[in-house]
Amino acid sequence: MKNIPDTKRVEIRKISFHEKCAKINEGVMPGIHGEDVKDLVINDVPLTIRINDTNIKVSIRITPSFVDEFVVGYLLGEGFVTCVADILNVEMEICGGIADGIYEGIIGGINDGIGNGIREKINEGILVDIKIKTKTKEKYSMEIKEIKSDCRLKKQNIMQFLGKLNEDGTLFRTTGGTHIAALFDVSGKMLVRCEDIGRHNAVDKVIGFACMNEVDVCNTAIVISGRIAGDLAMKIIRAKIPVLISISAPFYSGIELSKRYGLTLIGFARESGFNIYNDYGRII
Repeated sequence: MKNIPDTKRVEIRKISFHEKCAKINEGVMPGIHGEDVKDLVINDVPLTIRINDTNIKVSIRITPSFVDEFVVGYLLGEGFVTCVADILNVEMEICGGIADGIYEGIIGGINDGIGNGIREKINEGILVDIKIKTKTKEKYSMEIKEIKSDCRLKKQNIMQFLGKLNEDGTLFRTTGGTHIAALFDVSGKMLVRCEDIGRHNAVDKVIGFACMNEVDVCNTAIVISGRIAGDLAMKIIRAKIPVLISISAPFYSGIELSKRYGLTLIGFARESGFNIYNDYGRII
């Protein structure tokens, strides 16, 4: 499969104000300068997962890095499988054009105001055919268990995690268009860092990486840039990662599921401190 770039350059007109905007309040317009430049933006492509040659079809837009890991992590995080061994076969290909069906249900019906659908202007996507063991998703959902881990994480390590989450060279630094998720062990070592336009997608990539590389997640923490809703927390619970840290806010649903299944949840993580919502004993 050919590579699809994570970023693309587009032509923009950059507008700059040469004087303080505060002067607008004084009735004085600042000097305005326009310059045509090329800007780096995050790439997003449609990905469709088709499961067991059935009508079970999932369509998602992703940043096209760690695609294999995303697919595995998505299947695990959503409860379609419980381990890599449940995935029997994966076939992946780049598709172009509407005839491939890759864009169905994603951007169909969007109109550009002239009568031509935007769908026809996008010519790349990823189609994934998956064969998995035939337990139903409902069956896997009943098998969710409380996280059992003796993980102990030092407060100062959490501060180190935050510094490493968004180091120079990340797509966020260059485009401002991604969420970030990273997996750390208790010593502070970063095992993987993934970025994506979607916070759920970034988490799926990390989960997939851990599973494909047989990482012992019992003594790890996942650190993310996005808010924590219940469905995102459930992905972490299914992956059995004991600690979830976010620089953003948790939702009530995320807090309640974390309490129910033994996930240590930390929100509003900053260099100055953080909030622990449950299972305080894992943070020392």
